[in-house]
Amino acid sequence: MAEQKRVFLLGTGYIGGSLLQGLLNEGYAVTALSRSPDKARELEKLQGVTTVIGSLDSEEVIVKAVLEHDIIIHAATADDLPSVKAILKGLSQRAESASPAVYIHTSGTGELAAAPSPDIVYSDKNPELIDQLPDSAWHRDVDLFIKQSVEGGKVGKAKVAILLPPVIYGIGNGPLNKLSIDIPEWLRQSIKAGQVTLYGPESYLFNSIHIKNLVPAYLNLLSSLRAAGSQPSDGIYYFAETGEQTWKSIGLHLHKLLSARGLVNKEPKSVPHPAEGMSLGNNTRCKAERLAELGWKPQGATTQTFLEAIEEELEAVLKE
Repeated sequence: MAEQKRVFLLGTGYIGGSLLQGLLNEGYAVTALSRSPDKARELEKLQGVTTVIGSLDSEEVIVKAVLEHDIIIHAATADDLPSVKAILKGLSQRAESASPAVYIHTSGTGELAAAPSPDIVYSDKNPELIDQLPDSAWHRDVDLFIKQSVEGGKVGKAKVAILLPPVIYGIGNGPLNKLSIDIPEWLRQSIKAGQVTLYGPESYLFNSIHIKNLVPAYLNLLSSLRAAGSQPSDGIYYFAETGEQTWKSIGLHLHKLLSARGLVNKEPKSVPHPAEGMSLGNNTRCKAERLAELGWKPQGATTQTFLEAIEEELEAVLKE
């Protein structure tokens, strides 16, 4: 019998929880980092899941787990440098005789908001253009640390990738958090204020992806890296998107939905700037060309599916 594929997963929330289900469905055994015994017990109800107790600051726990697993996926947050350093430390300590590890880090297209022009559409086949983004852009400190570690030969034989999802929508199927951040929070803000705020210039565009398409993107990338003999030579960045919309069009749809239910009583309000600390209103454009070449085929990815998913997210928000 072939040895079971084992994954160390950091993050079991919206992205990580749905990815956890996808990994189990593909026959992977998963060890999940859990901050509390209560959450650990909930996770271990799923067949194939074990847990280790610790936080993103638990360096010894993370290093030990990296040494014991050939696959590491960080889906907790794009911006936690200490946990990333712990993963890379573990990769550097793996014995030369050990199988080459695979490490997938989850970043995000928020860093593209620092593009010098709203007309630029970034491609993951042009990593040089991505690397022209300022170091101060969202997520860049962590991305650059990973990239420099790979280029400096500090990750042993590991094959490393950075996956950059855009705005994620749809109800997740993980055991814990089933809602994303941006659209549900926009809905909450709008209901509380009785008015939808339209963020940023009306022409600004952003990419999106349904969580049900994002999980296969991870699995496709994981399969490709496992099959690769060494670190791919064409860069470590992979976008995962299925189209783009304007923030204004989505905001107007939110207004239509909420107004029909009597949840807003004023016309939308436009502001020229993005929402503070969120993706809303930022111009972030990219093309997921590398995953497409690896055989990733998103399903049902249209503007209509995005709008329908917002209705599902509204129902979930109203039940909170």
